[in-house]
Amino acid sequence: MFKVEDYLINFYKKKHKYFYKDLNWPSKSRQLSEFKILSSIIKDRYYSITDYGSGYGDLYFYLKNKPLQYFGYEIKKDFFRKSKKIFTKKKNIFFYNSSNIKHKTDYIICSGIFSIKGLCSNKQFYNFLKKIIKLFINNSYKGFSANFHWDICNKNMRKNHIFYSNIKSILKLIPKKIFKIEIIKNQKKKVFYILATRIKNSQNIFVCTTRGANIKYLIPELKNSNCLLIIFDNIRLANLTLKNKINTIFYYNKRNKSLFNKYLYSTLKEIKHIKRIFIFSRYLISNQNLQLKKNKFINLHYSLLPKYKGLQGMRNSIESSDKYIGCTLHYINKEIDSGKIISQKKILNNGRDYLKKKKIFYLGLGLVKSNL
Repeated sequence: MFKVEDYLINFYKKKHKYFYKDLNWPSKSRQLSEFKILSSIIKDRYYSITDYGSGYGDLYFYLKNKPLQYFGYEIKKDFFRKSKKIFTKKKNIFFYNSSNIKHKTDYIICSGIFSIKGLCSNKQFYNFLKKIIKLFINNSYKGFSANFHWDICNKNMRKNHIFYSNIKSILKLIPKKIFKIEIIKNQKKKVFYILATRIKNSQNIFVCTTRGANIKYLIPELKNSNCLLIIFDNIRLANLTLKNKINTIFYYNKRNKSLFNKYLYSTLKEIKHIKRIFIFSRYLISNQNLQLKKNKFINLHYSLLPKYKGLQGMRNSIESSDKYIGCTLHYINKEIDSGKIISQKKILNNGRDYLKKKKIFYLGLGLVKSNL
């Protein structure tokens, strides 16, 4: 039995002189006008995007403010191979010959795939449409947009290979408690557009410039929470978090402290709803960043503050004669490890040093988890 994807692949077999005609667009201007409406959902300067039904990656060329990461999904192998050749030198662009979304991104834009049903029945294609919209809901952090042929046109004028959607039946598939939905109608062209923006909740932000052992152990919690990771230099960690569908921004700053604060400032400036910013870094946070998001920056320090401040806090506390050792979660201010204490955990200072270090490390993770 044929899948809907197989019908669609067969439909796009014809070759044309111009790329836009391969994708069943009547003209280049029509394709660009669709991109203009669908991309209006993007309100950020820094963002990641999934182009579902990417064709030759034309959407990327259209976007003036280029995404930090672009993921193109295309089921037709010819289109997939061609687009990979076009973008071979781009490191932040990825293409997949698949209908299943592998990476979670800020936005998903889908242009044209809900219009062509080929030889499918209406029921078959509607079930396919339901499945894809569910994918969009589960794999977008900020929202998604798509275009549809409208069912208001005369039945005698309808084409057999086109799927004509009903607005009410599409709206039933999108939860209104989670998404703010904008409908744009074009009666002349008999099409409509759905722009579904996720209702904003405060998110936790994790900034990492280290090897990322803390982040690796927190992945199960981060997958199920509203969070953003800002990772510097550690490309392996960034790939790991992206594979686990965690919203991630990666910067390569060659371990430059001034660039770190500059990139951090430019990113945080664009984010309005922030709950807390957890810092896993040896770099000091600039006053400019501290003023930008007051009382948001949090540090995990491996000693019982106010004792043993600084980078050697864990080592100094373990080597001391104190009865208890532990870790502290505290707000960051201008002075080193002197901010208001949020919470602490402690254990007895006995046993071998490497075991004590391990225990303190896991105590710290417990503190972060309980304060997400």
